[in-house]
Amino acid sequence: MKTFNLCLNQVVILLFISSLSYAQSQEYKFSEAYIKGLGYRYELEMKAESDYSEAIGDVSKMNIASMRSAQRGILKLREAINILIPYNKSKSSNIREATKDVITCYTQILDNYNNSLSALEDLVNATSGNDQNIDIGKISRIVSEITVKQEYISETLFQLTAFVAMVLIDTIPDENNHTSFLLITSKEREDLLLELESYFDKSLLTNKIDNPKYTVASAILLNKILTDKHKSRDERIK
Repeated sequence: MKTFNLCLNQVVILLFISSLSYAQSQEYKFSEAYIKGLGYRYELEMKAESDYSEAIGDVSKMNIASMRSAQRGILKLREAINILIPYNKSKSSNIREATKDVITCYTQILDNYNNSLSALEDLVNATSGNDQNIDIGKISRIVSEITVKQEYISETLFQLTAFVAMVLIDTIPDENNHTSFLLITSKEREDLLLELESYFDKSLLTNKIDNPKYTVASAILLNKILTDKHKSRDERIK
């Protein structure tokens, strides 16, 4: 009986250790959430470009395509924000700070989408003759301002991606006093790369591209961190 109990205890300990080894780190979970939001934004850009190319030359269709793009953006950005919200309470101050900054940018993009949608609805009413009192010139200026703001926010998010990437790096130095390790395991590293590739074609991530979109540039930066000379967390104990 004692032998049986000893064996049972050993099995329980092994199972516990095994569960720890497969537990996902907070750095992995946060990075995964960020990559999803990045992927959503890229998908929105690609869909908008496709819709605009089909509507080119037809003002009415262009306006409708823009409205649909804004509507899709509102839904996707809300989803991206909801995925990130839990990391406002992370034990890591870096993750909390990065989460706050990214959500702030996403909220600003949401405001842009809502303002754009409102302006486009007015524009459609004006061009269709439903409302003769709408100032088309003023609406055009509003849409132009929204476009400029969107570009600025996209650039800010690209800069924030560097901060997100730094979240993955272990600040505890190695024997040579270098920060040569990541805070994620080899398996988590592989999974994040697969997550990136599920949104961005591998050729986009690995080939040199002149003036890439901010979303693509962000993905390239994350891919570089995940594939560079940094070792994974589980390699530190070897």
